[in-house]
Amino acid sequence: MHGSVDSSLVPAHHEWSTIDAMLIQCFFLTISPDLFHTVMQDGDDALTVWTKPNRLFTDNRLQCRIFLQQEFFGCHQDNTSVDDDCHRLKTLADELGDIGAKIDDDLLLSTLTAGLN
Repeated sequence: MHGSVDSSLVPAHHEWSTIDAMLIQCFFLTISPDLFHTVMQDGDDALTVWTKPNRLFTDNRLQCRIFLQQEFFGCHQDNTSVDDDCHRLKTLADELGDIGAKIDDDLLLSTLTAGLN
């Protein structure tokens, strides 16, 4: 039959509950306890526990990008060493890359040299 499911392949409800509990435990072990307790509520299933922190970090992507770009392009050496300044800019460039705003080497170098004393 097209579109039917063999019931012998579908786990029983208690098996789904066990799998769900194991997934929630994995989430707990891989994110900070504070974040876990912020997003987890009694009765939440694994999908809900996965979706809540995902929304927290992806919904503010534009705001994060604006903040990081302001910090990146406003970077000045000030009283830090050139090494520290390079590291700071590289870290910001990597963080921007993580949210989809790629900083190529030419832009990184020109921003670095513009901010040097």
